[in-house]
Amino acid sequence: MDAAGARAVGALLAERLAAGWRPEQIRAAMSGRLPEDVGRMSSLVAARLRINVDPALAPAPASSAGAGAASARAAEDALWEARRRRSEALAAPVRRDEGPGEDPLWARARAEAQRSLPAGAGPMALARAAAGLMARWLADPAGAAV
Repeated sequence: MDAAGARAVGALLAERLAAGWRPEQIRAAMSGRLPEDVGRMSSLVAARLRINVDPALAPAPASSAGAGAASARAAEDALWEARRRRSEALAAPVRRDEGPGEDPLWARARAEAQRSLPAGAGPMALARAAAGLMARWLADPAGAAV
């Protein structure tokens, strides 16, 4: 980087730091792939700073540099923790025995399908056979009463 470009980039960085951007946030926003042909590195960095690290969009305002920055960081950490807990809750296995219970007609169809299938039939075959019985019974409700 030439001296003039380094001064321009330095001024842009100082402006963003004063606005509340933290160095690690700036690095994360700037870490993009370099284009094939770079004429002046300072122009590239300045353009990326203007586009990716807007002072108006700083995570913490400049006036909250001391205790305000710590509270903003704590709020951000709390938000990430809440997201992590929600993600884990969504990823947790669902227990089939919880809730209002199994439909009695489905339980009957599954039991009849189990009896009609050969020993060792897989769960997919059981589900298909039970679904076929359910479809037949729902098409002719009188047949389900038998």
